[in-house]
Parts: sequence; C-alpha cells; structure tokens
Amino acid sequence: MSDRKNCPARSVETILKVITKRWTLQILFDMFCGKKHFNEFQEDKPKLLNKSLSRRLQELEENGLIKKEIKDNTTEYYLTDEGRLLNKVIYELMMYSIKRDVNGEYFSEYTKEYMINEAKKQLDID
Repeated sequence: MSDRKNCPARSVETILKVITKRWTLQILFDMFCGKKHFNEFQEDKPKLLNKSLSRRLQELEENGLIKKEIKDNTTEYYLTDEGRLLNKVIYELMMYSIKRDVNGEYFSEYTKEYMINEAKKQLDID
C-alpha cells in the first residue's frame, strides 16, 4: 500500500485548492502581465467584488505566491519567486484551451497565434 502522505500528487492537490478558486488564475495572470494595484485587477472583471478580490489576494499572500508592499500610501502586489514558478502552469493551461478549440469556435487562427506569442512574452516562456 502506498503512503498517500508522501505522494507527489498531494502537493499538486494542495496548490490546486489555492489556484482553482474563482478569480485566482485571472489575478495571477494579471500579475504576470504587470498589474499590481487593487483596482487594476478589477478593470476587465466587473463581477469581481472588492470583498472577493481582497480575499483572493490575502490567500495568495498567505500561500507565499504574492507579496504586498505599501509605498507612499499605495498598496502594490507582486509575485514572489514561488509565484513566478506558476508561469509554465498558466501557459500550459492556455495552450490546452487553445488546442481544444480545433474548429475555431472561440478563436481564429490569427488570434490563437497572437495569444501564444503574447503569453510567451508575458510569462517569460522560451
């Protein structure tokens, strides 16, 4: 019988509990794209309420994926080194969704190519 406590899937399960909460991946992607202020995270997400955003940012900070800094009465959020390690995970999730769109139902081929190149640039993928 295998020891579940020492199973590598357990650590994956732990991080998935954090990043699969509503809005979390979008916030992380925004941070990879350079957003760092509270209001910036809400710009293109009208349904993201202040309370939900505050909760997600706090959870990300508690899990060591982001850090909060207060500069001149302004709060800024940054990815930690550990948070930046998620770049390839986010990239692969994007690639998965693009590859699933085989009939161009959601994206044109031009848009797919643009998205791939932008994601590589923003997420620092070779």
